[in-house]
Amino acid sequence: MFRKDKKNNFLEKVIINRTNREKSIAISIKEGDVIISSPRLVTDSYINKLIRKKKNWILKKINEQESLPKIKKKEFITGENLYKFGIKKILVI
Repeated sequence: MFRKDKKNNFLEKVIINRTNREKSIAISIKEGDVIISSPRLVTDSYINKLIRKKKNWILKKINEQESLPKIKKKEFITGENLYKFGIKKILVI
């Protein structure tokens, strides 16, 4: 389908979701994965043409997400101080 090079490495991360509920095709980028939601009757060849057509947009969005700072998940530890409505509380798990 495509030649393998740096620009097309996103093709390995394409996820296609087909459902009867979709009325149109949607492309979204989440955590480096390209997610395509489409109606069941849309052919693979049409989706491939759409990916080729939107390649520059997809690469731009992937680069934007990679440049964002990574958000560290909060770890809750017993004895930690938390504030609820401005009142200091001690966390007990």
